[in-house]
Amino acid sequence: MRPSLLELCRYVGADRIAVLWYDPESGTVEVAHGYDVTGREFIAPVSLDTFPGCVRQLRKLQTVRIADVEDLPAALGADRHALVERGIRSALALPLN
Repeated sequence: MRPSLLELCRYVGADRIAVLWYDPESGTVEVAHGYDVTGREFIAPVSLDTFPGCVRQLRKLQTVRIADVEDLPAALGADRHALVERGIRSALALPLN
């Protein structure tokens, strides 16, 4: 899996990529597989409540595209805060069903 993630990072010009696992019992997501070009560690399991706007979209099986976290509307303030706190400047989340 790691070589595929590295190739995908290079292809899209990302510095990190992760496949997240959702645990419905705890309401958290955690990194099942990840790659970071700088070697940074991925965060521990995170509550879905941390990213309410993103979670709403993903539950509708909609892709989440964030070109620049700073451009998120005020209604997504909780998401913006959580992303900035983690050093994330842009994001792409694809729901897998």
